[in-house]
Amino acid sequence: MNDIKLKIGQIMLDLRKSQKKSQAEVAEYLKLTVAAYQNYEAGRREAGYDTICKLADFYGVSTDYLLGHSDEKPDPIEQIMEAEEREKKLLKAYFTLPDKLRASFLDGIADALQEQYHIESTEINTKAVARSEDGSETHFSVSADSLSSAEEADDL
Repeated sequence: MNDIKLKIGQIMLDLRKSQKKSQAEVAEYLKLTVAAYQNYEAGRREAGYDTICKLADFYGVSTDYLLGHSDEKPDPIEQIMEAEEREKKLLKAYFTLPDKLRASFLDGIADALQEQYHIESTEINTKAVARSEDGSETHFSVSADSLSSAEEADDL
């Protein structure tokens, strides 16, 4: 049993380091003390079902991967194919933007992800600025809810 805890702890450590997260950030997400989280990574303590599920969501991996039952990390293309409807709407809206707006949109998403890595799909709000060659700026924002509303209006 101890070998399993050590293996899972090593997987947790590797995932955390690969995503450049601190133990404090992960512990805060899990609503644990840093010491409690350190015990998981060190294999001194076994994570419960809720914690394993939260960690899998946090790192974007399956619980099988986190538990050492699968060596496969998720395939991004497969994830797109299995995306929720509102994620597909967001991608569809993104691909309809002009190239300059796409670049600004991506910058806005990158900024948002840096500020708060863990967001729920209903909290996606991105502001961007498109700058034209003459120096003028166009400000816009996109949210998952506004995409749903816009697509529903198109269907009418």
